[in-house]
Amino acid sequence: MKTHKNYYAMSKKEIECQIVALEKEKLEAIKIQNYAHAALMRDKVREMMYKLRDL
Repeated sequence: MKTHKNYYAMSKKEIECQIVALEKEKLEAIKIQNYAHAALMRDKVREMMYKLRDL
């Protein structure tokens, strides 16, 4: 797994960029059939979307 910043200290633009990176990582995990990692990335994206909504 790539190192992700603590999203509580990130700006709105940084969070958006991180979401895009997580989505790409999730799609790559699906492509190689690593579904556990894909689920983890889905959960991280969901967390960041909630954080983005709260800003």
